[in-house]
Amino acid sequence: MEKTDKAKESDHTFLITTRIFDLLSQAIAVGLYLGLGWIGLQAIEALAGKTTVTNFLVNFLMGWDTSLEWILFVVALLYATGQQRLRRRTTRLLERRIRELETRIDPDRKSSGLLSTGETNPRDL
Repeated sequence: MEKTDKAKESDHTFLITTRIFDLLSQAIAVGLYLGLGWIGLQAIEALAGKTTVTNFLVNFLMGWDTSLEWILFVVALLYATGQQRLRRRTTRLLERRIRELETRIDPDRKSSGLLSTGETNPRDL
């Protein structure tokens, strides 16, 4: 079954639109991180040379041998949580199109019963 030119163009337009929004989403995320970094830098510059609670925090982190491990643990935990959210969101966005394509190939295909995020259905537990 050969696709019509209009169907091919529609698929191509959908793919380009999806890529543009993915790029826009990533650009916004990078902009947010850069903005937070700039705000942090401004805060450090404002505190430079002043005795504050920040001195206590810095001394605590410098004096405690396991502080680096805790910082790395928290960073890794935040990264893992972000990756999990990204995977679920991506799966949810692609699920409808994948289901449509699978139905085109095999109209009698049965669902696996997974949720739209790719997780096991709670009724199956």
